[in-house]
Amino acid sequence: MSPEQLTGKPLNHQSDIYALGAVFYRLLTGRYSFDASTAESAVHEILHKPHIPVEARRQGIPKELTGIIDRALQKKPEDRHESWDEFIKEIDEAQTAMRTKYDYDYDMLRGFSETTLSQYLADTRELAATRELAARTLDEKT
Repeated sequence: MSPEQLTGKPLNHQSDIYALGAVFYRLLTGRYSFDASTAESAVHEILHKPHIPVEARRQGIPKELTGIIDRALQKKPEDRHESWDEFIKEIDEAQTAMRTKYDYDYDMLRGFSETTLSQYLADTRELAATRELAARTLDEKT
């Protein structure tokens, strides 16, 4: 829950951005963004302590992504993304930066149309079936 939800303040899209940041955090680290053994201490930490950085929980998450999560988990709504458009734009920019930085070969995939991909998969299955038939034939002859 966002700090404003815990304190009964009005909720808006920035409350949802906080919640989504918490979900992203949990998905990437497998842990909560705070250390608390009870519900009361969890509420205290959400309201008064900074969240534990993603990097402290799991190494290797790109900074482009952790920056979005860190901003989404800010205590004050005005310190979070101003709008969903801004949040989505930042995710899109991070995705572009990560693709470039981590040298993924997305250009290879761009050339595949649905028909081309279907044909490639059919050819792959046919090749596998041919190999299996050849292996059985060799086994029978030996």
